[in-house]
Amino acid sequence: MEYMMIRKNNLSLGIALAFAFSASNAVHAVTVSNADFRNVEIRHSGMCIDLTGGNTANFSGFSQWTCGQSNSNQRLEFVERGEGFYSIKTKTSQKCLEVANSDSANGARIQQLTCADASVNQQWSLQDMNNGWFKLKNRATGKCLDVAGAYTEKGSEFHQWACLADHPNQEFRFIFDENVANDPSGTITVQAADFVSQGGSFDDNQQSPVSIYSVAGQSAINYINSGDFVDYNVDIDRAGKYLVTFNVGTAITSNVMIELLVLENGSWVSYAQASVPAYGWDNFTELSAANEVSLAAGTQKLRIHALGSNDWQWNLASFKLEWQGEPTDPVDPPLLDSDGDGVLDVNDLCPNTPANQPVNQDGCAQSQLDDDNDGVSNDVDQCPNTPPGVTVDNTGCEPNSPGVIDVNTADANLPSFVSFNNTTPLGKRWEKVESLSDEFEFWNGAKWIKTNWNYGNTPVNMLNKNSGVSDGNLWIQATLNADSPNQWFETSRVRSVAKIKFPMYTESRIKVANISAYSTFWLNNGDINNRDEIDIIEINPVPTCNCQPDFPWKMNSQYFIAKNGSTERNHGNSDNRTDLSDENTLQGVLWTDDYHVFGAWWKDEHTVQFYLNGEPVNKVTTQQPFTLEQFVIWDLWSQDSSWVGGLPQKTDLLNDNNNTMKVDWIRTWKLVDE
Repeated sequence: MEYMMIRKNNLSLGIALAFAFSASNAVHAVTVSNADFRNVEIRHSGMCIDLTGGNTANFSGFSQWTCGQSNSNQRLEFVERGEGFYSIKTKTSQKCLEVANSDSANGARIQQLTCADASVNQQWSLQDMNNGWFKLKNRATGKCLDVAGAYTEKGSEFHQWACLADHPNQEFRFIFDENVANDPSGTITVQAADFVSQGGSFDDNQQSPVSIYSVAGQSAINYINSGDFVDYNVDIDRAGKYLVTFNVGTAITSNVMIELLVLENGSWVSYAQASVPAYGWDNFTELSAANEVSLAAGTQKLRIHALGSNDWQWNLASFKLEWQGEPTDPVDPPLLDSDGDGVLDVNDLCPNTPANQPVNQDGCAQSQLDDDNDGVSNDVDQCPNTPPGVTVDNTGCEPNSPGVIDVNTADANLPSFVSFNNTTPLGKRWEKVESLSDEFEFWNGAKWIKTNWNYGNTPVNMLNKNSGVSDGNLWIQATLNADSPNQWFETSRVRSVAKIKFPMYTESRIKVANISAYSTFWLNNGDINNRDEIDIIEINPVPTCNCQPDFPWKMNSQYFIAKNGSTERNHGNSDNRTDLSDENTLQGVLWTDDYHVFGAWWKDEHTVQFYLNGEPVNKVTTQQPFTLEQFVIWDLWSQDSSWVGGLPQKTDLLNDNNNTMKVDWIRTWKLVDE
């Protein structure tokens, strides 16, 4: 878990509400305090707006990252431009955040450029969303700053999108607001909706254990069941004993309890509990716990937990910590785990571990170790015992010099990599899985079905007529329905009848459609709450958004594991220009210029190694285990968003030379004992 200092008790002091009235209704705006700089936190992720990589060049983009008061890439100056608009200048570059080219389309890129007083695409108004939260609305386009895809991972990019209600990936607030005095009363009020993480195992058919809703002009949390919890990062300015008061409501008459826990030395310790009387779900009542909690000064990690045994528990609007006096005994400062890998900073030899990577007792992930000192990290090293002084390629193995790697010459009876660098484990062999292999001479209904399913918020309409087999290829074609304003992108999906589980390898020879859409090859089983998914490719070769310049060479590989409503996700992306050896005949060849062979070796419950044109590229290692057998799927779809790359022009769907994804073959093997 990332730790950040949030001045919960000062947030309301960093903004002042100003009301401008029109003839028909009141429009709420937000003005900025007199602080020189502040961080801007995103509501859905708890991270901050960040100048990506600290790049000071014009046209550099913005992403979300763990909040840091000393991180100048996140320190923003709001420069007043009149009529309630501000330019947003970064401390690192002294340049301004803008909508690229004043593009009014959804998904338009957010970038920095030299500040110009007259550039209205650099001007933003702050639209009040209550309780210190606001939207940032662009003056030129009338659209809002938005975290693409509502992703919560570090590094997720910003774009603009239509301003929408109940979209916390469009809502912001000021933190680390310099020049604002501390609350002299010693009372810290934490809004319940400001949690940084949540959890719970009770299945109430909600997408997440805890939900945020609005009641009587304030935000609160509900759908709290027995065992559910929410975590908060709270800045304690003054060490001491604190009285805990919950602003809570319930309609359940028995077995309803709430408690506060503190993270101490890596373990959660309970300090304050209270039984909640049944005054009504939204009739919030201040309820003080019997016990006080001693807290050290600094950032503290606090948890609110549903302790009662009844299935349904309580709703919570806020809780308060009121200073009561000096601690009876000295309180040790909190022990931090800044990179959230489970190893405290004082013991962590690798302090910047990427999210969701398992670590050893020293806090080091395989991506941070190189046991044989060959310059290739353990997570991608296919030859982990290279002798000193030996030259290796990007897989950590001696190159097959002067051999040429031409995947089209590989032995079709084995995984293609066996022909060039056979890393099959000793004592094992590859056994063909015929139910998941096909040269596509004809449509085989015993192997494949059309499971058409439409993605939300897209013009996609999947139909049986848009896929088939001919001329030695499985094909999926995107065609135009000019009569439908909402579902004009007609396409299809093909899925295997059989399922498979590790250890296995599958690869498919594909030529992607030459339109702004994802041509995909992936494994999947389950639903939003219980799902395993391995995306081998999601390729958009010609994005229209002017925001994904590397897409013509990127595989966009990734995985998802969803268990009990909690989703784990990580990328294992690969680039055709840089991740293939110089001997590979398809190095740097555009996806649309030729067929390419994409593969995945699903090694075990935690590991997937991706392959491209006969060579291993990137690998992903999961925290949670894969537990489900998975289907093989191909489909072709698009969406008006920057993370997909933008929609194609409708006229692109009229060109049969470009609008068709072609699959020459698929071959699948199980790894078995010799």
